[in-house]
Amino acid sequence: MTPHDQALRNWRTACLFWFVLLTIATHLPQPVPKGDPVFESPDKLLHFVCFGVLGFLFMGTGWIRNVAISWGIVAIWACVDEVTQDMLPLNRAFSGDDLIAGELGILAAYSWQGAMQSSKFQGIRTAIDWVLSSWKNWLYLGGLGALVVVLTTGVLWLVFKSITGKQQSEPAFAIGVIVGMIVILVALIVLGKIRIDILKRNKDMVLLLFGTMGIPAMIAFAVPDTFVDPWVLALFASVLVSRVAWNMAT
Repeated sequence: MTPHDQALRNWRTACLFWFVLLTIATHLPQPVPKGDPVFESPDKLLHFVCFGVLGFLFMGTGWIRNVAISWGIVAIWACVDEVTQDMLPLNRAFSGDDLIAGELGILAAYSWQGAMQSSKFQGIRTAIDWVLSSWKNWLYLGGLGALVVVLTTGVLWLVFKSITGKQQSEPAFAIGVIVGMIVILVALIVLGKIRIDILKRNKDMVLLLFGTMGIPAMIAFAVPDTFVDPWVLALFASVLVSRVAWNMAT
């Protein structure tokens, strides 16, 4: 079995594992809230990230080659998941906000479809296949990313609360997710010994990426919390900005 075939098998295993884990998590009975929680869950951001990860993993399985059909399957499942929560006696009600957050997460993941298809990235794809052909590397990357997200979120939550006197779980978690993604990418580059010549050749990509990061921040603080959580929109914008910067550099 080639490294590509082994990597594909691991993509499929990871997708099935995450699907089962996410479905169980969203269908656990919800306790009745009592008083002010010690930690306010960034619920909408969790939907965005969790379903975004599901979309990204499903995209990597190669089961469905057609992008529209692949995206449609995951998007429909997000609807089914939300509807069944309301149908079952779980003390959970259908939430349009949760559904929108999940759908935006899926769309954000699929915005990166085809980013590495160019023949000039063949070497990088081969290196990534080699890294992801080992399930131990999957555990390492996933565990490292989760640990960084939790630690970053916890530290920022304490810092923000000490400054504002209020819980700021959403910005803390949003920043934690971004930092976690960066750490995973760096670890992937190190493990695969990937040369990132693209950044050296095109510094405008880095400048564009950092320059436009002000857009998500503006969305988070300027957009009112209506039918879409502003921090969900901010994280969604961050993913799209990153893809735009990648396209301009490549």
